[in-house]
Amino acid sequence: MVKLHVIDGPNKGESWTIGKDILFLGRRKENDIRLNDPSVSGRHLRIQKKKDTIYIEDLDSTNGTFLNGQSIISGHPVEVREGDLITVGNTLISLDAEFTLSGTLIHRASRDLRQVEKVKEVGLPKDRPMTALKNLELIYRVSSALMQSFDIQEILETFMDSLFECLKRIERGAVLLIEDGTEGLKEIIARSRVNKRSKSIRYSKSIVTRVINEGKPVVMTDISLDKDADLSDSIRSMKIRSVMCVPLISRSHVKGVIYVDSLKEPHGFRKEDLRLLMALASPASIAIENALMYSNLERMVESRTKSLKEAEKRLRKSESRFRAIFDNMESGVVVCEAEGQGEEFVVIDVNHAAERIDKVRKDKILGKRVEEAFPGFKTLGLLSIFHRVWESGKPEQVPPCLYEGGHAQGWREFDIHRLPSGELVIIYRDITDEKRAEEEQRMLQKKLMHSQKLESVGRLAGGVAHNFRNILQAILGNAEYLQMVKHGDAVVEEAVRNINNSVDKGVDLIHSLMHFSKLGEELKLEILDLAEVIRDTYRIIEKVFD
Repeated sequence: MVKLHVIDGPNKGESWTIGKDILFLGRRKENDIRLNDPSVSGRHLRIQKKKDTIYIEDLDSTNGTFLNGQSIISGHPVEVREGDLITVGNTLISLDAEFTLSGTLIHRASRDLRQVEKVKEVGLPKDRPMTALKNLELIYRVSSALMQSFDIQEILETFMDSLFECLKRIERGAVLLIEDGTEGLKEIIARSRVNKRSKSIRYSKSIVTRVINEGKPVVMTDISLDKDADLSDSIRSMKIRSVMCVPLISRSHVKGVIYVDSLKEPHGFRKEDLRLLMALASPASIAIENALMYSNLERMVESRTKSLKEAEKRLRKSESRFRAIFDNMESGVVVCEAEGQGEEFVVIDVNHAAERIDKVRKDKILGKRVEEAFPGFKTLGLLSIFHRVWESGKPEQVPPCLYEGGHAQGWREFDIHRLPSGELVIIYRDITDEKRAEEEQRMLQKKLMHSQKLESVGRLAGGVAHNFRNILQAILGNAEYLQMVKHGDAVVEEAVRNINNSVDKGVDLIHSLMHFSKLGEELKLEILDLAEVIRDTYRIIEKVFD
């Protein structure tokens, strides 16, 4: 009679004979097979026997039913053979037959179970074959051990330990992987019972190549009976008597092979050994691929970390360089952060030049609004320019203007920029000294022009004085002649005296013009009696108007 045995789960160790044509399995009392597993539905599975064939049908259960690790479709009967594994909830069930093991099955089953205990503790009938149970225990143990590490060498060491412990007939073994990009084979690990120090073995390349190309396992129990003469000769030269080779398959691609052989006696391996090796190959291939992916990921992370560290080093160096330039600029720099839509700007950094020019302390103004820290900005109407630059992103330059605010005043010129980060940078120069120098230069230029004009006038005055003196000499000579001719005439005498006085004044004027024309000569101021000047003038002109 065919039986169902619970290998793992709350009802572990129980078994039921399939005596009826139809049986129901579930958590409710009315089921023929009742399981105390909360993850099993009330009526989970229907088991139907037709002649010697067993079918199972999932009854739209919550967590589904898995056959050999593959989910079955609800409402569709599926044939179950002896040795197949059925998973319902957290319960693993097998038909009463020697297990048919496969890597895919074991890998899936190990993922469905929350705990894997030794299968030999299951209370099965004494007449049940124990070899399959031991193999199943080994597979679970190896699968669990392989999943504990991402170090490929550690994984393969664990795998080879388990393989040599289980299959005593193995004398040599190796795991070979296909190298990416080269399609060549690389011996990752090798072991020999005879020479335990050996790190490498000679293997049959023809068998390994066949397994890789076909993706199917190869077993030769007795090389001497093999009909492939060429293959037998190549293996015979290495004194190999029995050999097994299975592919390591992951994602439908052959990644490598597991190769084992025996050098002593023929018939060293049975089909049961091949099935076990195939079952172990599946979790091994997954563990190897995971380890390789992890190793590649580690290299990528290491490379990326190195790149990030180098970038960080360059960034720190660049930041240090920027800070040095920032702090040692002659121009004042104020960095502001916009609040809202640029209505307000808050000071977040200033350089040493800004502190010096505006007589402020950095720690006192950070976090303040810009018009509070620098009152003159508002007076000059710069806040509207700040807002405009922040919105448009286009830099603007403010022409030289007189800044008055806080403890500082002077001439400034401003450049306003917006950084990609949205921060506003105000760069300004104190050009007060330049303006003062320009003003001094302008005054000097004005004085020079005035001096040049005076020089020209002086030259003209010198020429005029010289000519005027000649005229006065002629007038004075004629006056003296008139006085001699009309001696005794009172009227003429009076006129001659007036002429002489006028000539004297003309001479004084000539002396003044001559002094004016001599640049660099110190001029003396004299006090004049205005009344006397008017009387003298009157005496000169009174005769004209009589």
